[in-house]
Amino acid sequence: MALYRESPISGSTYRRAFHVIMENSLNKLPKVFYIEEDVVILSNNVITTTAVTGPPLGGVVNANGVIELRDVVTKEPTGQYVPASLVYAALYSDYINRAEARDAAEAALLAQSLTVNTSAEVSVVAPDAAVVEE
Repeated sequence: MALYRESPISGSTYRRAFHVIMENSLNKLPKVFYIEEDVVILSNNVITTTAVTGPPLGGVVNANGVIELRDVVTKEPTGQYVPASLVYAALYSDYINRAEARDAAEAALLAQSLTVNTSAEVSVVAPDAAVVEE
């Protein structure tokens, strides 16, 4: 049977991690998981689908371990290693830096809001005040 509007196309496909999940539960060893997706490039179209190959790739992070670095273009090992604890410290630092910046921005907005509201007239009513008619 002939296929309607069939045309030859060329393209490529690859797999990549599109979500990296750090699990940092209290009183447990930290874990990292990589959720993968398949990418198909056909002509000018990019199609992505979540790769379902079983449980997520990853597991417990060995704080005393090392991570072999790879060239991001060729995937070849560079011969360099980085301590896993340094990666953990970098991610922790990124979190704290972002959280403190957010908190400072929120505090500044609150302070600005309080400054604007101090010029407004304020009336206070007791929450259990009852109206008594004589």
